[in-house]
Amino acid sequence: MGPLRQLGLFIWFALVQIKNSQTQECNIITSISSPSASSLLVQWTSYPVATNYILDLRVVNMSSVAPVVVTVSASTTQKEVFGLKPGTLYTVVVKVFRFYNVECSDTRIAKTVPDKSQITTARAISSTEIVLQWDRVSSADQYFVLVNSSITNERYNLSFTNTSTILRNLRPTTSYDCYVFTSNSAGLGARSRVRTATTLLYRGKRSLD
Repeated sequence: MGPLRQLGLFIWFALVQIKNSQTQECNIITSISSPSASSLLVQWTSYPVATNYILDLRVVNMSSVAPVVVTVSASTTQKEVFGLKPGTLYTVVVKVFRFYNVECSDTRIAKTVPDKSQITTARAISSTEIVLQWDRVSSADQYFVLVNSSITNERYNLSFTNTSTILRNLRPTTSYDCYVFTSNSAGLGARSRVRTATTLLYRGKRSLD
């Protein structure tokens, strides 16, 4: 029997055990974070009699979505699980196995960070103003806009719940690099591509003489 077939049989047997057994609770999960919009990093403490662990991740209150299940060796105490949905709540279960028996399990709720947005418009409208617009992301609660100029060392960090703004009080004929980050309760999504806009030349007031 090949190793992939053996692994498949083990996971099938483990899922049957999970479904049919009354599992003792144990407090082993130490942290869950979201490094990307499609993954959760689960960390736990080592359990003395464990021969392996199974991680079972399911979308909260949505049984129509297939669970993501992975198995890891007893020497492992963290695992980044991929293939998840952005900005989504998951029930995360770590099962401790001693050979084919479930020793105990720990359950937590965790959320993935939102998908990233992209700046669609970055355009100067005067010598001191730039208009910015970016994509709306359904899984984001707010957006952080970072603006900086390597010429003047100006830096701005602004937060919005909408998807556009006008940056004011900038310097004339100066280039500004603009980025946007999405955000929700799980943290920041990935940074957008940079968009650069240069303010217009200040021409001053014309004399009436």
